[in-house]
Parts: sequence; structure tokens; C-alpha cells
Amino acid sequence: MLSHLTKELKYHKTLNPLFAFSSDALGVSKMTMLLAGIYDIDFIIFKLYIMKKYAVLSATAFLFAVSSFAQTDNISVSASDAGSATIKNPDRTERRDERRAMRKQAANEVSYFSEQSFYHDFGKQANVNWRHDGAFDIASFDINGVVESAYYDRDAVLVGTTQYKSFSELPAAARQYINERYADYSVDGVVFFDDNEANESDMIIFNRPFEDADNYFIELSKEGKKIVLESDPGGNIQYFTSIQ
Repeated sequence: MLSHLTKELKYHKTLNPLFAFSSDALGVSKMTMLLAGIYDIDFIIFKLYIMKKYAVLSATAFLFAVSSFAQTDNISVSASDAGSATIKNPDRTERRDERRAMRKQAANEVSYFSEQSFYHDFGKQANVNWRHDGAFDIASFDINGVVESAYYDRDAVLVGTTQYKSFSELPAAARQYINERYADYSVDGVVFFDDNEANESDMIIFNRPFEDADNYFIELSKEGKKIVLESDPGGNIQYFTSIQ
């Protein structure tokens, strides 16, 4: 039996030069194959050769995929030292800047909901001018010949309204106090704030916040110095702020 296998081994080695490559390179024992009863050696050698080729092609395809992924368009790598690197994506940076600009623009725009609240509170008014001052949406309009401004907070709820008044419309006690204490000052203007009691948001006027309540604000000036006094409807006056 062994003599017969040895002869067959020599025969196949002579006819198939791939036999030497396949058995040696793949580490497969020729005698083991023969003793295991595998007589179609040409078929086995061909199968092992195809398997090795397939393995090489698979490894090459994997390396090509990794290389392609690493070379993604518009990605640059800059390293400040050998141990660190920062990946920068110009497209992503541009999109982030655009979103910031849009948010900034939106923050300065009048809210649609404030406009709807205004129409609900005052009806359809002609010649309404809207603006946003950073804290409130403000609608200025003419009502019965008097210019009035309505202030809406971030929730589109009315905080209150302001109207320009004359000095004579101040409470009598307020007029007397000003005439006595500030006789050398000129009256530059009077603003009345009418608070919306249903909204607890504080109002900001002359760049200063105050607790929401009905109040008069009187602008006085003397030799380039400008101050603002505050008076409640009862005529009680106090210093409010100065104007630069």
C-alpha cells in the first residue's frame, strides 16, 4: 500500500508543478494528504491555491477601503506636536457660523406671536412700527392722536404701554415738588408707564429695570446734566437715574 502511494506521489509531482508550491507554501504534508485517502491531489492542490489567492485579494480590498476612508474630502489634519492632532472640517465650521448668524438675526427679529398678541390686545391698528430692543418686542402706534408703545416680553405677553405726557398732566403733588426742588432744571419730557397687572415681568426704561407699576418718569436737564425722576400716580417722587 505504501509503495503504491509513493509511486502515485511521484507521478502527481511530475505532472503538476503546483504540487510542490502548494504543499510546501501552505504547510500541508503530502504524505498526510495521501494517507488520509485523498487521491485527487490535483483537485486539492488547485483548491488550496484558489483559497490562498482569495485571502490575498480580501486583504488587499480591506486595505484599500481603510485608505479611502482616511482620505475623506475636505478633511485636513494639523498637529501641534507629534502626540496630538486636530481634525478640522471647513464645511462643518461654515455651517456652524451660518447657524450662529441665523440665531443672532432671529434674536433681533420681532416675534410673530408678539404681533398676534398685539392684534388681540389693541385690534387692527394703522401705521404700527415694530422693533426689538434686546429685551422686548415694541409696537409703536397712534391711538386717538397720541403715540403709544406696547412692550411684549419673550412669551409674547404684554408687559405694559408707554405714552408721552405733558408736565401739566403730572399729579399736582409731583408738579409742586419739582417746581420747588428743581426750579433751575428744564423739563425735557414726561413718560407715563401703564403696567399690565396680569404680567409680573419687570419693565426696563431708560436702560434701568424697575418693578412693574404705573409710574411717571420726568426727564430734567441743567447745564448738560440730565436726570430722571419717578413719580407714582399719587405724586410721590424719587430719583430714578441719570442720562449720559
